[in-house]
Amino acid sequence: MKYITTEGSTAIIKVNGILGINVVRTLEDEFSRAQEIGCNNVIYDLSNTESIDSVGLACMMNINKKIKERPKLKNVNTIIRGLLETSELIEDFDVE
Repeated sequence: MKYITTEGSTAIIKVNGILGINVVRTLEDEFSRAQEIGCNNVIYDLSNTESIDSVGLACMMNINKKIKERPKLKNVNTIIRGLLETSELIEDFDVE
């Protein structure tokens, strides 16, 4: 499954269902390839993401360390917003 599309220097990450242990390896590999072609910004489109587990959060934070600008979150549901607020990670993103 493909989780990343690119627009210029931006990688758009979109995961259906749960962003977790089952998708992290593929997501990290895809992001590495996106970086190779010049992507250094990230938008997480969470419109179809139900939840994020601890492995998914760690993956997001690792990706965030590799980019130039603050990552953007789009279409954040209340469950994910609550998780990010509780873990105090919401401040690491621009939420749209």
